[in-house]
Amino acid sequence: MPDPHSRRLEDLSGPEITDRITESSVIVQPIGAVEQHGPHLPLSVDHVIAHESAAALVAEHGDAYDLWLLPTLSV
Repeated sequence: MPDPHSRRLEDLSGPEITDRITESSVIVQPIGAVEQHGPHLPLSVDHVIAHESAAALVAEHGDAYDLWLLPTLSV
């Protein structure tokens, strides 16, 4: 069961999105490349950094600024 206080759009149903997202809501879309950075790092390093940075932003300031997190896109 998803957290009822979640600010992750993927945790909400369609009706919940309609009820909770307003014209003043800010949608945060993390985007990270999947690319080689050498033998010492995984291909997903940009994806992980983008996701964790955006998740931390929404966790810390989501209520104050009505921030919502979309799933991270890999490119």
